[in-house]
Amino acid sequence: MFHIPSIPALKTLLTLLALLLTAASPLHAAALRLANLFTDHTVLQRGLPAPVWGRADPGEAIRVEFAGQTKSTTADAEGRWLVRLDAMPASAEGRTLTIRSVAPDRKSIISDVLVGDVWLCTGQSNMGIPMNVPGNEILQRAIRVAGNPMLRLYQTVHQFPEKPAAETDGSWRLAEPGSVRDFIAIGYIFGNRIQRETGVPVGIISAAMGGTWIENWIPREVLDANPLNRPFIERYEATLPKLPELIAKYEAELADFQKRFPTPRDLEEKNEARKARNEGPLAAPRAPVGPGHHNVPSACFNGKIAPLAPLAIKGVLWYQGEGNVWGFDAYPSQMADLMRSWRALFEQPALPFIMTELAPFGEPSATPQDSPRALRRGAGQDRESGRSCVGHYHHRWRRPSRHPSAEKGNPG
Repeated sequence: MFHIPSIPALKTLLTLLALLLTAASPLHAAALRLANLFTDHTVLQRGLPAPVWGRADPGEAIRVEFAGQTKSTTADAEGRWLVRLDAMPASAEGRTLTIRSVAPDRKSIISDVLVGDVWLCTGQSNMGIPMNVPGNEILQRAIRVAGNPMLRLYQTVHQFPEKPAAETDGSWRLAEPGSVRDFIAIGYIFGNRIQRETGVPVGIISAAMGGTWIENWIPREVLDANPLNRPFIERYEATLPKLPELIAKYEAELADFQKRFPTPRDLEEKNEARKARNEGPLAAPRAPVGPGHHNVPSACFNGKIAPLAPLAIKGVLWYQGEGNVWGFDAYPSQMADLMRSWRALFEQPALPFIMTELAPFGEPSATPQDSPRALRRGAGQDRESGRSCVGHYHHRWRRPSRHPSAEKGNPG
C-alpha cells in the first residue's frame, strides 16, 4: 500500500531537495572572471607577450579572445588560469576582451581595451604625493585641463599582508579631472607627457606608499638571504613581544590628540602659532609597526607588487624616499636585490628601472664633507642594470631643490 508521508516529513524532503538543487545551481559555481587588474579601459603592453589571467571553476576549459587572437587553457585545481596573448603592435582602437567557458556556457567581457606602454610607478616619499596639492597652481591647472583618453590610470589598494597577495583591487580610469585629482602627481605628469611624445596609448599603475624603506619592497625570501637586511628585520622582530603594550599606549595618545585637536583646522591654527615662535609642528602619534602595517618587512611588496605579476610592462619608475638615507653602505646591494627579484617576478630579465634619487637638503656646509645622499646615488650608477637616474623634488612642505623631473615635466 502506498504510504503518504506526514506533513513534517514532506517539509523535510522538500528542504533537502531545495538544498540539492541550490548546490547544483550555476549561481554557486565560481565566477568566471578576469583578475581585478583587468577592467574596462585596460592598457596591455605592446611588443611583448601579454599575460592575461583570472579565476574559474577547477578544471574549467577557458578561451580568451582579443584582437583576432584566441587562446585556450584549463583552470587549475584552485581555479586559477592564465594565457599569454601574442605580442601586438600599439593600437588606440578600443576593443573587447572576452573570456568564455564551454561547460558551463558562460562568458565575461571587458571593453575599451588599448595596446600601448604600461609603466609601474612605485616607491616612497614623493611618489605617493597626489595631484590635488592645495596651493600648487601648476598641479591645480593640470587637473582642470586633464582630458587625454589615450592615458589610463590604475591605483592599487593599500594592503600590507604578511604573505604575497593574489589580487589587488581597483579599476582603469581615463585621465580626466575626476580621476587625475587623486592620482599620484609624478605618475600622471610622466604618463601624460610620454603619451603625447610617443603617440601611443599609455597606462600608469600607481603602487606607492610614503614613509617606507626599501626593505618593505623586497620579497621576504630575498630579504632574508642578504645579511645587510638583518638589522631591519631584527628591529621589527624585537617589537613584536611589546606590541600589545605599544598599541595601548598609541591608542591613549591618539585619543588625547584628537581631544586636543578635534578638527584639522584646530591643528593648523596651533602649528601656525608654533611656527611664529620658531617651534616645530605638532603631529598625530604614529601607530606602532605590527602585522598589517606598511613598515613590516616585505609588506609593500606583498600587497602592492606581487598581485601585479606577471603583467607585461614597459618599465618601472622608482622613487626613493628618506627612509634609507643613512644606509648608503647597504643600499646598492638592496637595490640590486629589488631589481633582480622584480625582474624575475614579471618574467622580464631586462626590465628597465628609472630612479629618482634624493637631492641635497638642508643648509650647505662651508667645508667639503661626505653626503649620505651623494653616497647613496652610487646605487643607481650601474650601466649593466638597465636603470637611469634623474634628480629630485621633495615634499610640498619642504624647500624644493632644482629638480629635472619637476621642472621639465609638462603637466598640461
